[in-house]
Amino acid sequence: MAVAGDIFFVSMMSDEIDGIDSSFSFIAANSITAGETIDLYLTNNGGGYAKFSYTVGAGGLDPEDIVRFTIPAAGTGSPTVIANPSGGTVSAISFDSSTTQWAMPSSGNMIAAFGGNVIAAHTNVASAGPLDDLPDGSPDGDTLSATGFTLGVDLDVATSSDDNSIWNGGPVTFANISNASNWTFQNTLPSGAHTSGDVLGTGSVTYATQQSDTPCFAPGTMIATEAGEAAVETLKIGDMVRTATGDLVPVIWIGRHTAVKTFARERMEPVRFAAGSLGGGLPHSDLIVTQDHGMVIDGLVINAAALVNGSDIDLIALDDLPERVVYYHVETEAHDVILANGVSLETYVDIPSRKVFDNYAKYLALYGEEHRVTEMMTKRITSQRLLPNALRARLGIDGTLDMHLLATG
Repeated sequence: MAVAGDIFFVSMMSDEIDGIDSSFSFIAANSITAGETIDLYLTNNGGGYAKFSYTVGAGGLDPEDIVRFTIPAAGTGSPTVIANPSGGTVSAISFDSSTTQWAMPSSGNMIAAFGGNVIAAHTNVASAGPLDDLPDGSPDGDTLSATGFTLGVDLDVATSSDDNSIWNGGPVTFANISNASNWTFQNTLPSGAHTSGDVLGTGSVTYATQQSDTPCFAPGTMIATEAGEAAVETLKIGDMVRTATGDLVPVIWIGRHTAVKTFARERMEPVRFAAGSLGGGLPHSDLIVTQDHGMVIDGLVINAAALVNGSDIDLIALDDLPERVVYYHVETEAHDVILANGVSLETYVDIPSRKVFDNYAKYLALYGEEHRVTEMMTKRITSQRLLPNALRARLGIDGTLDMHLLATG
């Protein structure tokens, strides 16, 4: 049975554009059983609300699964489920144009209920009123109760017109999702935002980046240091690591991120570079990194997944991973290039936020606040189709895997 805290809303866009009235999404914080029905209410400009129901499909919802909906411009018919990991179904939309609001006034607000109880609520805008104004009982006769409800996300942003928002991603916790600094807001949506999540129209925050992987090293990766190579998991703050140019720079933090196979999808499959796969005897031993980790080759920063050739550079299937894998990221003062198993790779750059790491609280205890690491001025390649032809030929990359990698990585 779904209860408060099992889901959180992670986007709400209320501008009518591209034939879509509005869109929103929620993320599962805990597993939700197949067959459970969640009632969803959206407030509307000028009074009234729309309601429909989502029934979880046979696959159930796992933690970190995100369900996304678009509402047709006419406000009638049925919503479209544009991300539906459980294979769930939706009911037709019912609309009440009464000026007597049951929920919060204005737009940019949502309520989810299960079994007559509010389990999640969200407001974008300062004019919407606090979530604790939720009354008991809805105007359509439902015996809906908000008594004791404490897990609503009240972003209450300063600009009341910013009624379009998307959560930037990170740990699926109430503290993280309810923090307005972890969201991106916009007044007027660009075309395509309802289906892409790109509220700013810049590609900096989208549905894809919201669920992006954390670029890290696997345990056992050998990092070049002042005293020779050391396993990444043994490094500590203050250790001097060697850059690709031979300089020594201090480690200022080691980020630690635990991936749990039960909750993972294909995008979390790491990339294995077999010994010698990059040429010149490198890496000197098998190197395992996450898909988004930047490999520095021929003056380019290339996401590891873009280099997969299906043979000596390949993904490690989830079935072949242990239940839990801890990955590590090395942070230096700048966005540097260091040596891992003899290969040039990037150090930490704050995409995504440090909040995705298990030991984020320790970082704050050490430094008080996050400091920005500016990305190096080197072209980054994220897709095989953008690789130089000479590099593709050298590594045996024919590009046929690219669509799979784009879909899962």
